Amino acid sequence: MAKHEAEFYHKNGIPAMSLALFKTKQTSPDLVSVPIEYVENAIRYLKEQGYQKIGIDGASKGSEMALVAGSLLSDISCVIARVPSYYVSEGLGTLTVIKMLLRIRSFRLRT
Repeated sequence: MAKHEAEFYHKNGIPAMSLALFKTKQTSPDLVSVPIEYVENAIRYLKEQGYQKIGIDGASKGSEMALVAGSLLSDISCVIARVPSYYVSEGLGTLTVIKMLLRIRSFRLRT
């Protein structure tokens, strides 16, 4: 999805770079523990290329990263958070889903 968003921005005259948060050769297979340094490295690269104003756009879990990065990294001047949650969750890995299902089952057994 990130690649399609970057292409949309390019078509509308806005230079863009996409970052996949998981399922690539350089990232985790699950959407868990994405370090903020991942965004910092992208910002450093963009500044080396001469970009001065840097914004970040994210949807769903990506919006959590966008909000966290925007609050921690002073080089980000614009944040677009699409479909964000109201808190940063632990991730969406296989283990996380299993833990969630066990909590739901445990809750149902108690009620």
